[in-house]
Amino acid sequence: MGLARDLESNHRLAQARGVPTEMVQKAVGLGVRKVNIDTDARLKLTEKVLETMWAKPDKFDPRDYLKPGREAIQRWVAQEMQYFGCAGHNNDYAPMTLDDMKAVYAKSSGAQMLTPATVNKDLPPIAPGGGQKPDTLR
Repeated sequence: MGLARDLESNHRLAQARGVPTEMVQKAVGLGVRKVNIDTDARLKLTEKVLETMWAKPDKFDPRDYLKPGREAIQRWVAQEMQYFGCAGHNNDYAPMTLDDMKAVYAKSSGAQMLTPATVNKDLPPIAPGGGQKPDTLR
């Protein structure tokens, strides 16, 4: 990530920081199952787009500079999937419809499936904008 790191060190991408692969691997080994790594993907895209635009300034069509960016993200994701141990599991699971999945969750957890009729039915109404009305305004 030479260019992205250069942009970062020159304070052009001041707060852009990825998560080191080793840290994610350790977290996965400790049981963490959700890790946000989108900053790394955005840095890959940005780096490749800028490299392409600087190397070929006459290519101003977004298809000319976005394609290498997409390809860079695809390579990076494939590599990270290998590092995280999640590559090669495509055939481990049979495809299911949403209704089938709802039935599995209902059976396994004993939990009631949420519907518009059951969500928050016992809670007071929420004020516009999402905030609860103060008691003095009820």
